[in-house]
Order: sequence, then structure tokens, then C-alpha cells
Amino acid sequence: MIDLLRRVTTVSVMPIPASDQLTFTSERPLANASLEILTMQGRAVIKQGASGTRNVIDVSALAPGIYVLRVRDEVDEYSTEFNIVR
Repeated sequence: MIDLLRRVTTVSVMPIPASDQLTFTSERPLANASLEILTMQGRAVIKQGASGTRNVIDVSALAPGIYVLRVRDEVDEYSTEFNIVR
């Protein structure tokens, strides 16, 4: 588990390493959040909305490597690195 950058709310990202799906869970429900997966160069390769306490992201089309998951809502911003293996 990792901690939020600005608040003391626990989130988790699993599995790491990922293969086909990545699951993001948050202790606090998200509302109208945006979820992005970025390359290490900062290019967004996946953008989608996020809500509730559990969100599943399909990463099956991404090449193996290291990425950044960034989730933003009206209150906080969550960010962590993860890797994809095949």
C-alpha cells in the first residue's frame, strides 16, 4: 500500500507487476476523478474516469515497461509507479 501525496488516506495498486489489468483501490470514495497512465517520459497512454473505491484499468495493450498511475479528484492527487511484464 502507498499513502496519498497530500492526505493520510490509504490506496493500493495491484498486482505489481501487472500484466493485463491493474486495480486501484482507495479508502475514500472518488467522485468525478480522472485516471491517467503515463510513460516515464510523461506521455499519457490511458485516460479514463474513476469513481468509487475500486477501479480496474485494462493495461493489456501497453508494452512491457515502467509507467506512472496518476489519479486526480476534487480533493487529492494520487501518483505511483508500476511495471508491466508479459
